Amino acid sequence: MKDPIEQDNEPPSGKSPNQPNKPHAHPPFQEPPNPLQRTHTHYRSLIRQQFPTPAGDRRLSSVLTLPTRRPDLSPTPNAARCRPATATSEEPGLYAAAAVDGSPATSWVPSDATAALSVDLGRTVTVASVTPRWTDPRPASYEVDTSADGANWQPLRPGTPARHIRVTVHAPGGERRSGISELTVSTGDGGR
Repeated sequence: MKDPIEQDNEPPSGKSPNQPNKPHAHPPFQEPPNPLQRTHTHYRSLIRQQFPTPAGDRRLSSVLTLPTRRPDLSPTPNAARCRPATATSEEPGLYAAAAVDGSPATSWVPSDATAALSVDLGRTVTVASVTPRWTDPRPASYEVDTSADGANWQPLRPGTPARHIRVTVHAPGGERRSGISELTVSTGDGGR
């Protein structure tokens, strides 16, 4: 098998080595079969340069591998981290998934004065506590509900088995809405 750089240096068939090579298309990036197993992202041909040589122009290309932040692959006592989240309303760019992404730098902020954030924990766990980290301003009030099926909700009682968590936020007076930068769900069985 030829080295990928040597393959790029060969002129296309029917061309003399002194003629410049036309750019050719690379196959599009394809996700690995199981994206949860991926800890690096591959970017093809981010580095591409053409160099003149006595034998003709040569193209140098490379594959660049960048580590990506994957908090869902790290052990955590937070059962809500990186779990699917939905909301009844969202400000543009401040989506529900940001409240459970493992980064306090991102947040979910609703567009309505009263809104709810729901998280599917992926399995039934014994919920010990639910702790939202609030953005400014803090809400006037909020409620935390749990559900086994995502349809029938009841107020949080520590020690209750649940698969779904819902936090309903009531904004204080004014135009600014209260949001959640990180939602932590502590369980009696240690999280995941």
